[in-house]
Amino acid sequence: MQVQAIHPLTRYRLQRLISTREEDLVGMHRMGSIAALEKYAEGTSSQLLYLQVVRTHSLTLTSNAGSQ
Repeated sequence: MQVQAIHPLTRYRLQRLISTREEDLVGMHRMGSIAALEKYAEGTSSQLLYLQVVRTHSLTLTSNAGSQ
């Protein structure tokens, strides 16, 4: 909850990841093109990377604040 207060985009990233996976599971279709594959990767793997960056950044800020 604290990270979400600092980084409101965290909720957006999680929702985008979930909705992309739901669309994939419901549709059960193969990627018909490179563009479709890129869209899927942006909605899943990229969101996880963005979340990792947010988490790492918040840990760095917390660590730096504690050392001052």
